[in-house]
Amino acid sequence: MIGKTLLIFGPGGIGKSPLDDIIRREVVRVDPYRLRERPRDKSENGGIPDLFYANRNLRSELTWIFDCLGATKETLSVEPPVEWFPKASTAFFDVRGEWQCLLLGALQANLAKAEIFAPVVPALFSRPDVRGLFGSLSIVILNPVESLASLSGDYRKLKKATENNCRNAGRSEKDIEKRIKSIDDPKAPEAAAWLAMLSLGGLEFPNWAFPEYVFQNERKQKLIEARKVLVSRSASLREFLLSEDEIHRMP
Repeated sequence: MIGKTLLIFGPGGIGKSPLDDIIRREVVRVDPYRLRERPRDKSENGGIPDLFYANRNLRSELTWIFDCLGATKETLSVEPPVEWFPKASTAFFDVRGEWQCLLLGALQANLAKAEIFAPVVPALFSRPDVRGLFGSLSIVILNPVESLASLSGDYRKLKKATENNCRNAGRSEKDIEKRIKSIDDPKAPEAAAWLAMLSLGGLEFPNWAFPEYVFQNERKQKLIEARKVLVSRSASLREFLLSEDEIHRMP
């Protein structure tokens, strides 16, 4: 079980990956495995290695093992598909046409940062046995434009900002298209999930000025500036983040 968990959400290219550099090393990372035919090349992934790649056959193989051991599957959501194996503390969910696998059985930490596709969070956390694994939640929503509520469901401006951020970060055209579509995809709309999280106590940062591409120059200074904005709104985020001095000393 985890004491406190940080979750950071936002559209593609918003700068979630650079912020991971200033998460304290003692904060346990909770990341799903991405089940793909092959690992993504750095050029397809904004220059980031595909660290959590796993072969897509893993889902069928683990499902078979769980079935043999009597670990029954429960379907928590059809759109987007979310499968939960309570006895194995394992979830499978679909992210833009690719399955991901989240293994939660061995989690033990005071502080953690979880990376979970936003549209599946409401379904997963509707289960008390899943929600209880993550302890106290700090939910951050990064938004490149004005507040989500003020958009009133018209996400054209948000999509355009996302397209620009992804392109400037060097994402492939295929990936950019996926990120834009995901904002209000009828099957798994991210924007609707962000709004739902805000109603549950999540903290939104509209007009977020630190998309991924701005960290290409003066990286440490931009990380310090981004940290200042985060902690100015929520002092509780300090325990997850490196101090300014520690950022200065980063290699």
